[in-house]
Amino acid sequence: MIIFSFFYSFIIIFGVLSKIILAVKLQQCDIKSSGDGAPVACTESGAVKGYKGDNKIAIFKGIPYASAQRWKEPQPAPKWKGIKITTDFGSSCAQPTNNNGFYGSEDCLFLNVFTTISSIGKTDKLSPVYIWIHGGAFTIGSAASGPWSGEGLASKGIVFVSINYRLGPLGFLAHPALSKENPKIHGNYGLLDQIFAIKWVKNNIANFGGDPEKITVGGQSAGGMSIYYLAFSPLTKDLMKAVTIESAGAFYPNDPKLCWVNPSSIQDAEK
Repeated sequence: MIIFSFFYSFIIIFGVLSKIILAVKLQQCDIKSSGDGAPVACTESGAVKGYKGDNKIAIFKGIPYASAQRWKEPQPAPKWKGIKITTDFGSSCAQPTNNNGFYGSEDCLFLNVFTTISSIGKTDKLSPVYIWIHGGAFTIGSAASGPWSGEGLASKGIVFVSINYRLGPLGFLAHPALSKENPKIHGNYGLLDQIFAIKWVKNNIANFGGDPEKITVGGQSAGGMSIYYLAFSPLTKDLMKAVTIESAGAFYPNDPKLCWVNPSSIQDAEK
């Protein structure tokens, strides 16, 4: 009985301390809205200002989650002073067009957050989180593409996040010179971007009313294929609670003529 009481007291104290620690983290960024009524939240890089959508939804677009280094691991986004306006989607990652051109930018590691206005800065009732990874054969697409605006899930009490990640040769090129420069990385920079984005969500989403312990990651086509790799990677340990995969498989036929992306060994990829 004494042991049980001690254990029970410990749980209560631990729970209270956890809330206090989280509250202290949020207290520095406890800016519920700006003078014009627009929602404002805090990230580890600085405060961001979004806008009000329908059904009392707060929308933040184009939040920098990392800084892209060409053919290197993503790095933390630079910090800023004041409040960054995040009402428009950030640049898409560089990708081809139908007329053999290119559009987008290498400065493209942005994400978008859809939540309820009343959830921002609150820790008493955090909501589950859903991170969406777009498809596009690992060569095209962005967090702004597709019919998934995020407002629908947000209106049902789910914090929705969509992310950009590097595409094509900037996201997945493997080359002996690059491997020599960093033996730990062989292409797959786009997957590292995805992992970095999930870590960002884990560290920041409580400021938007999301529960960092209830993160589900979903995707379609190349996004679904990515999730197979993320789910089995030790780099995502303790980052995700669940995954949803909407089309695509972990592997395609071992014939470049039959698929857009062909999983291969490091040696084959570097040829």
